[in-house]
Amino acid sequence: MRVLQINAVDSVGSTGTIISDIQDVCTRNGIECHIAYATTRRRKSDITNGYQIGNWFDHKLHALLSRVFRKRGYFSTIPTWFFLRHVDRIKPDVVHLHNLHSNYINLNMLLRYLAKRDIATVVTLHDNWFFTGGCYLPELERCTKWQNECRNCIYNKRGVNRFLPNTSEKILRDRKHYFNAIPRLFVVGVSQWMSGEARKSILGNAHISTIRNGVRTEVFCPMPSDARKELRSKYGFKDSDFVILAPASKWLQNRNQHGLQVILDNLGKDEKLVLYGCRKEESAQAKSIANVTAIPFINNKVVLSTIYSMADVFINCTHMDTCSFINIESQACGTPVITFDNTGAGETVDNVTSFSVPTDDYIGIVNKIAEVKNKHYNTIEYVRNNFTMQKNYNSYISLYRGITDSQ
Repeated sequence: MRVLQINAVDSVGSTGTIISDIQDVCTRNGIECHIAYATTRRRKSDITNGYQIGNWFDHKLHALLSRVFRKRGYFSTIPTWFFLRHVDRIKPDVVHLHNLHSNYINLNMLLRYLAKRDIATVVTLHDNWFFTGGCYLPELERCTKWQNECRNCIYNKRGVNRFLPNTSEKILRDRKHYFNAIPRLFVVGVSQWMSGEARKSILGNAHISTIRNGVRTEVFCPMPSDARKELRSKYGFKDSDFVILAPASKWLQNRNQHGLQVILDNLGKDEKLVLYGCRKEESAQAKSIANVTAIPFINNKVVLSTIYSMADVFINCTHMDTCSFINIESQACGTPVITFDNTGAGETVDNVTSFSVPTDDYIGIVNKIAEVKNKHYNTIEYVRNNFTMQKNYNSYISLYRGITDSQ
């Protein structure tokens, strides 16, 4: 069997890690797995069965045209043509689509090709883009227009090109036409919530299932106590301090400023709030807040695991998450999570060893912090039972084999 995965990035970020992990699981199961991507941090010689779609210039041009005409995924015609010739050569039994909305591929050309060749197609929904008129997270605006027709899109009314004609209705119409033309279409939600959204959408007639994201528990695991102590010492924390870890990308959003202040106002004398993953502009913002320790963005997974392990609790105020990797990673390192119960985020905790509270209930987070403070929770077993890379991505192997066996 031969599988081809297509994604914006290789080996970095959540989706880049996912395609690499799926390729690894495929190899272990005797499946030839190819990957196609727009960007990578690896040398091409280090990538097994890899193909880069387009180049830096084409990606920038596609981004510019997408911004001007408000139609992402409608350009990169020549790079897509060359890529489809590559697909002709490798002749995959299954094509697996991940993130295609990063200005590098012509979606209609690709879907038309898959339909014409009758290639079994798996679509993993990491967000809502495949079944909307161009947005990724309509839940943030409580928008349901994508269930019928994306007219008068609120996203299209923003920015410098807000005076141009609305394109969302045509985009959704094109998606419906081209996806429905694929004879064997299989849709995978990364959470039950995501699969439920797909059933309400233009993809509702496809075979829809749920396969949750998985982590490498040999990488994300509790770090040795000396590494934990060394990191605490580096940031000026005592062994007796209660460290509250929080993702800067969430807590520094404008809509969470009130919530952040609620957390700060209720910090105990021995409680330390750490915002991690700060990019340049976020670092300056975090450092300007009293009683907050800022940790820069981290690519090294071992270092990230040590930071998770250093903390006593992880708080995530996400308002929209299909399947929160950071919640899973933290628990894999032995640190309990407190998160909002919306979308797919609520499915990453069991409310026994980690907890969810109603969305925007910041006092609820404060109360849960107090509850967690003097107890010990075994979060590791929950992750090993529900979110390991090997277990969850073996479900893709079963899906691939089920598709090809039924041909």
